Amino acid sequence: MAKTQFGPRIHAAIAYLGSVHKVGRRGIVEIMNTLFGLDLSLGTGCDCLERVSQELAPITEQLRKTLAESAHLNADETGWKNRGKHHFPWTFVSQWVVYFLVRASRGSKVLREILGETFHGIITSDDHSAYSAYHKHGIRQLCWAHLIRKFKDLKERRASPHAYLFARNMLKEVGHVFGCWYAFREGFINREQLLGATQLMRARMKRYCLLYQDSTDAEVRTRARRTLKNCDHLFTFLVHEGVEPTNNRAEQALRPAVQWRKLGFGSQSESGERFAERILTVTRTCQIQGKNPFSYLAILMHAGFADKSRPTLLPK
Repeated sequence: MAKTQFGPRIHAAIAYLGSVHKVGRRGIVEIMNTLFGLDLSLGTGCDCLERVSQELAPITEQLRKTLAESAHLNADETGWKNRGKHHFPWTFVSQWVVYFLVRASRGSKVLREILGETFHGIITSDDHSAYSAYHKHGIRQLCWAHLIRKFKDLKERRASPHAYLFARNMLKEVGHVFGCWYAFREGFINREQLLGATQLMRARMKRYCLLYQDSTDAEVRTRARRTLKNCDHLFTFLVHEGVEPTNNRAEQALRPAVQWRKLGFGSQSESGERFAERILTVTRTCQIQGKNPFSYLAILMHAGFADKSRPTLLPK
């Protein structure tokens, strides 16, 4: 790497401000100049970020390789722009790793790129078609937060009697299922009792879908048929240890990327895009592991400057 007058902690601070606190590059330069009296130019600041990005590359690759062996993953994606073109940040969350990448595609080929041709664990996601296309023979959990919002919208708009009745009945049963789930979470019942207690509730939900699958209301018809189609992926959380009924872990992990997009309008180069996915991977993984992101970046850059062994974030 090229020599620089700024040390590893300055490099770490620049990367930390730009990622965790979403400070723009001009803002970073102003902070460094104003608060610390550093003669830092915009170009030099960008060079520092590129140096950090290069150090992050092998770390994030190590983390990526752990995903395919995970017992269960939460996954989500959102919008992004690179020089005005539509791209998509994806996030994959395992127990100890949060991994980001940005691609021009929102299709199943991204899942194959990250997880291989076949993933043997459980994927929790929304009902975006890419997940079903990729994991069509695997075990999935659809996010109930998304489904509940759709049923509530159907009920509140009251576009037809069918819309109100179907949504009301489905939401009533969902409420009962989650009441049992919370009782299980609090230790009042065991998993076998959880499955037994929700059996009739799940059967009634399926019956409502069968009843309204030919409704004269197109939205009701679509929702009933889609719910029937995804029936095998609705209650995985009742059976498998460690699986949650919502995709909150991935959605929460994705928020920094959404904030970055809103404040900085995405990225303006391929190198900027790579930095974004790498720094988000490392800082969010640090947070999920209970580590200080700035401290880790500083240690990493110290090792990089001294050409010593880099600290790993691999789960122990």
